[in-house]
Parts: sequence; C-alpha cells; structure tokens
Amino acid sequence: MDVEALLEAEKRRRGDPDPVSGAFSRLALTQGTLLKEEYDHGTHFFAGGAVLGAAVVDTVHFTHLNMEHGFAVGDRVLAAQVKALREQCPRGKVVRIHGDAFAVVLGPTADQPVEASLRPKLHAALEKATRDALGRSEPVRFWVALLKLAVKDPPNHDVLGPLLWGECERALLIEQRGLEGAGTVLERSVDFHATL
Repeated sequence: MDVEALLEAEKRRRGDPDPVSGAFSRLALTQGTLLKEEYDHGTHFFAGGAVLGAAVVDTVHFTHLNMEHGFAVGDRVLAAQVKALREQCPRGKVVRIHGDAFAVVLGPTADQPVEASLRPKLHAALEKATRDALGRSEPVRFWVALLKLAVKDPPNHDVLGPLLWGECERALLIEQRGLEGAGTVLERSVDFHATL
C-alpha cells in the first residue's frame, strides 16, 4: 500500500466522507471515533449502557444496475440513496458498511428510535431516490433490516463500532435469507460486565 492510500484510509478513519456516496466510511465506525459521542451519552445518562439502533439497507442486485447503466450512474445512485437516508433520519450517522450497503446509526444523540414504522419510509425514500438518479422508472428492490443493540458496561467507545458493524451485517444477512427475525426489529444485547 502506498503512502497516498494510507493517507486516504486515515482520512476515512477520522470521519471524512466516502468520496462516492458522501457517507461515513466503515473505518470511521470500526476504527475511528464515530461512536464516541454515543458512548459518552450512554455512559453518563443511561446507567452504564448504550442503546444503539441501526437501519441497514442494501440494494438488491446492485451489481446488475452497475452493469446495465455504468459505474458513474451507479455512483450517482449511491449518493442519492445516502441523501434520502439523511432526509429520513436527519440526526443519524449514515455509514457505508460495504460496497452498496449502508447503516444509519441511530444512537442516543439521534433522537430517533428504531421502530417498525421506519421500514416503509426508508423503502419509499430509497425507491424514489434511485428512480430519480437513474432518470427512469424501473423496479428496484431493497433489503431493510432494523436493529436495536443494547450494550451494558462497554469499557470504551472503541468496542462499540466493531460490535455494531458485526450486528448490522448479521441483521442484513437474516433479512436477505428470510431467517427467523426477518421483517422485525431485531433486538440484541451484550453485557460486558457479565462476561468478566
């Protein structure tokens, strides 16, 4: 890896937006300080714990969309989707968790809980944003997974990001495969005190 690539990775880790979509990079979530404010808020106001919510979205067959329309159009679609997610969750943190999937982190500072009513709103907003970015109406489907993660006694903010990222990927997989819990708000909890 050359020096320029390392510098770019460090920028993403520190919270510079992904240049394509405008979302935070996964590095900001898993190695940066993106959740420090959520940790501080949870530690000081919620008796040693934090409840982190996330809405995880992934475009079905985005690769086909790129192949048909080209990568420049695909990039425009991703940016439009991030904008739509921010409009629906204005205080949430939109993170690009992998190529064409995003997680909207709704921690204590977002003032917006993760609840079932969020799913149809996100579907509608993403469909409209994608159609508008493509410049034509065509069916586009999305997986939307909703997650509530309660973390009791986290030792520091550094553990929250990787933990939330792993749970987002798990929730998305459950949704994609139609496993038990798909279509609901998945509730998970980790008690660090209990594991000591």
